[in-house]
Amino acid sequence: MEITKHNAYAILQELDHQAKDCDILQREIASAMQVVENTPVFFREQDPDSCDVVWTIEDVMDRSDEELTKEQAREVLRVLENNHDAEFGINWYAIDNAIEEVVGS
Repeated sequence: MEITKHNAYAILQELDHQAKDCDILQREIASAMQVVENTPVFFREQDPDSCDVVWTIEDVMDRSDEELTKEQAREVLRVLENNHDAEFGINWYAIDNAIEEVVGS
């Protein structure tokens, strides 16, 4: 059986059922199931008529010269989401400015 984004969760559930006696495998399967469950639908079911680009708090935290909290990084993402310019998109320059706006607040 070919594993696709559409059947990955079902395969993991079956492996979980079959692996009740193996603790290590059980933990790995549980971890993989969480990843699949938490993956946004647009990643699991790609629409050939759309393109999604995702920035994460890790991107923001890695970019910052200062030590940001997760809450601050989330706030930076909200600033970017609410104020981005469709002509320029979200780029490192925009992220730098949003970090400065949040940290400078």
